[in-house]
Amino acid sequence: MACSSIFIFDSKGKALITRNYRNDTFLGQAKRYISHLLEQAEENEKCPISEEKDGVTFIYVEHNSLYFVAATRYNTNAAIVVEFLYSIIKVFQDYFKEVEEESISDNFVLIHQLLDEMMDFGYPQFSEAKVLQEYIVSETHKLVTSENTSVPIAVTGQVSWRKEGISHKKNQVYIDVIEKIKMTISEHNRVLNSEIIGSIMLNTELTGTPHCHLGLNDKIRLEKKSSSKKLKSSQMDDIKFHQCVRLSKFDSDRSITFIPPDGPFELLSYRVSRITKPLFTIESMIERHPGSRIEYLLKVKSLFRSNATATNVHVFIPVNENADSPKIKSSSGKCKYEPQSNQMNWWFKNFEGGKEHTMRAHFGLSSFDRKEADKRPITISFEIPYETVTGIRVKFLKIQEKSGYTALPWIRYLVIGEPGAYEIRI
Repeated sequence: MACSSIFIFDSKGKALITRNYRNDTFLGQAKRYISHLLEQAEENEKCPISEEKDGVTFIYVEHNSLYFVAATRYNTNAAIVVEFLYSIIKVFQDYFKEVEEESISDNFVLIHQLLDEMMDFGYPQFSEAKVLQEYIVSETHKLVTSENTSVPIAVTGQVSWRKEGISHKKNQVYIDVIEKIKMTISEHNRVLNSEIIGSIMLNTELTGTPHCHLGLNDKIRLEKKSSSKKLKSSQMDDIKFHQCVRLSKFDSDRSITFIPPDGPFELLSYRVSRITKPLFTIESMIERHPGSRIEYLLKVKSLFRSNATATNVHVFIPVNENADSPKIKSSSGKCKYEPQSNQMNWWFKNFEGGKEHTMRAHFGLSSFDRKEADKRPITISFEIPYETVTGIRVKFLKIQEKSGYTALPWIRYLVIGEPGAYEIRI
């Protein structure tokens, strides 16, 4: 990635900040671009990427009616540029909380200092506020004096994401393996499409500069294929590592080694498709008597292992908007009619694996629109602690630090079905 310039414009196209790194793009070109962009905004046709006639490509992100614009004359990965622009906003938020026109004007000098350190000759350098705050301070911080001539290790060392001198009374690591499932199931309980979005989150409280080695089970044996990294057992489509992971080590022996940042961060994320086994299925029978009444008979069944338990399970069943006089009875859980959203909410505090429960409901109808009732699916939201859909497990976490302390890892697994993500057609 190589950027020529970074600009910040207000909602009227006025330039608030200009930083030119290569002297091959100019403010006048950016002003023409932003004027054109604002015209497109009025017509609701804004495009995040635009190439001007003289070979300059502009890429922007919008935040609080401010336009953060990058200009380049090079063949640059637009996604990386967008990510860098968002990192600028994040750093600004860490320094002066609210990123808006007034705060940009009030922190003019500070912003130029930050942009100078975050990018060198158009190449990104440091994008984490913790690193930048070691030697660029806002007015609320004590200024660095000339007596401190040492350069922070986070700037010059191989671990720019971790500052020196970190100390904790108790050394421990919290590991969260979280998988969010999206699934659509037909009325015959056949999986139509599915996707798992997974992440391994760490919260490290470790003294010094620890070297960590994370081991995963065979379910996620990583294989290289056509320059992409896939999971053989779980058919992983893509995987992204935090910058702290030593990719050269991973490429050679598939081990995940790293010097972690201090505090919470995402070690890796992944996506898995083609999961064929559902976690919940529903059998439904709906008897419609137009202009009279409608009756529901539902059976919900859990298909995950019997020694696992889903918590806070909500089954949302659509109900015709003209329904009234509800009579509901369920074998377990609590079911209530929510007229404001035209649905029944069948709630279970706990739902064990391999179990099934039934519910019967009766509604009066003044009129009935069959098409409207048929097109709305049943949705289920839930959490399953101590479980993963892919079978991923942390086998070990080895921590080495020159002081020789022992650190305690805490590991948690969680499957989440967010509202609206797990649906069953009826």
